[in-house]
Amino acid sequence: MTDDTTGSSEVEPPSEGSSPRRWSLLPAVAALLVAAMVCAVVLARVSASPMQPYGSDSAEYIEHHARMTTLLAWAEFQRYDDFEAFLHSIDGSFPPVLHLVTLVLGSLSGHAEQEVIWTGLVWLGLLAVSVGASGWLLSGSMAVGLAAFVGTFLMPSGHAVATRYYYDLPMTALLWSAVPVGLALWSRRPVLGGLMVGLLWFMAALVKWSALPFGGVMVLGIMLSGRLQQNGSPWRTAARLLVATILSVLVVGLLSTAFIREVGPHDSFTAMLGDIGERGEVWGPQGFHEGGVEGVVQHLLGTLRPLTEDRLAFYPQRLVASLFSPVLLAPVLLLMCWWIWKKPRGWALVLMVVVGQWLFLLLRVRPVDDRFLLTLAPALVLAAALGWGELPRRIARAVGWLLVLVGLVVCVDFHHSFGQPPPSGGVPGSDRQQRWGLSDSMDQRGWARRDAQVEDRTELREKLWRRLEACEGEHLRFAFHEPFVGDQGDQYWFEYRVLYAHLEEGQPRRRLLPLCTEAPPHETQLALVSVRSGETPVLPACLAGQGWQLDAVIPVGLRDRDLAVWSPPGPWACPGHEEPKAPRGPP
Repeated sequence: MTDDTTGSSEVEPPSEGSSPRRWSLLPAVAALLVAAMVCAVVLARVSASPMQPYGSDSAEYIEHHARMTTLLAWAEFQRYDDFEAFLHSIDGSFPPVLHLVTLVLGSLSGHAEQEVIWTGLVWLGLLAVSVGASGWLLSGSMAVGLAAFVGTFLMPSGHAVATRYYYDLPMTALLWSAVPVGLALWSRRPVLGGLMVGLLWFMAALVKWSALPFGGVMVLGIMLSGRLQQNGSPWRTAARLLVATILSVLVVGLLSTAFIREVGPHDSFTAMLGDIGERGEVWGPQGFHEGGVEGVVQHLLGTLRPLTEDRLAFYPQRLVASLFSPVLLAPVLLLMCWWIWKKPRGWALVLMVVVGQWLFLLLRVRPVDDRFLLTLAPALVLAAALGWGELPRRIARAVGWLLVLVGLVVCVDFHHSFGQPPPSGGVPGSDRQQRWGLSDSMDQRGWARRDAQVEDRTELREKLWRRLEACEGEHLRFAFHEPFVGDQGDQYWFEYRVLYAHLEEGQPRRRLLPLCTEAPPHETQLALVSVRSGETPVLPACLAGQGWQLDAVIPVGLRDRDLAVWSPPGPWACPGHEEPKAPRGPP
């Protein structure tokens, strides 16, 4: 058998009666089995609770609404064949690639929110394959590559964020997929390698623009790693690596510039330059379109943040608590130390990724979101796998299986509630960072422990929608921050649901308006108001004197509230009424 842990090519004869091919496949089969176990745990969680509430106004539906907007733009492009309008429509607060890829995958499973959550495992798988291939290329050992593959699947923040539909994991997977491409091709076929890395980098940027600085340090790491591992003429290798690096930078620069110029002055890139991420924000940062590259550089340099004690402490604390967990980060760091002591192959790549991204976060990003560390974390897994490859064979085997066992325990602990009820009152459970396992990300924006997750009310929302869709109303008027099903409001769910009903269920497209905003004349409308269960609904003050009638009171399914549906004078909008009811006026 090949001694892959040390990179030796010495072949050991198989034991009597065994098949050499089957024996050589055992490590790969074991790695796939571990990956399948992680996938099973994640799928079990998202099947039982597909949506993870956080923030206000049902913020967990923001990305799903953006996905439906992309689907609407695609339908209109097929009808009108206007590519420029299509580009304008699909670029919102974030670039469109995640939604475009998910629409393709959703054609297999469906486009409802619970039908696309599984796609997070596709991105996690791509990330694991990319980190594993990088480990193999840097070490020359298949065992190290498999260890990096398994380690990425067991990386707690990786399988944690795979339960959410968000941008960081796909961006990270695409960035890391460029690493083995560069390591394999840059010193041999620099033009092809440079083009491929540049395209993957550009694709990652069109998932989330922070891929531009993150990818920059990774490209430098690829170049330095190729320079240190060259076996031929050093000058020829250096020239090829330089050509590939310049070409990849040109590709991502030219394509990004062309995209930004095409989509208009208030685009996702301009939004990324500021702290607010809303499209069409005329008071927002005016970077690229005001001064081109010079304007972007001036904006970035002008907003560098001073180092403070809080900034210096935030990311190390979150790396321990909510990226790896204390019980897993300790052995990862020990293996990294062993790797540095023995033979730090790949040190340039790991150093550039860790130090470069860390400096960017310290100087540019507010310390409020640990999701920014996700792109850095696989570098630590890669270094630990390289260190594991330098262990004596018997010790490596024991350490490997022990880490697999601990990683699976951390995975189950994070994704299983063990019968504990969800936090009440719509407020996330207070997570303690001193736990041995993985903690929530900040404010549960990135991932949440199952035992600290707010109750998922997807079924209650769907029952409410089925009652509302039977009512006639082209416009739905409500106070956007008022809670109906979600305790912190339902605005983004309504925005998602009206588009889904129009695109996937063939219903007329309904419009959402603030409660006191008048609908266009001669168009039907409904006013939705939350009311305490058992109390008489009260007509909102801005509708008083207009003859609005109480059309229906719909039980939401919660003990403390119902939904009152008001309609203008005339025929009843909701079915089931035999005679008019007099509304109660405002107090």
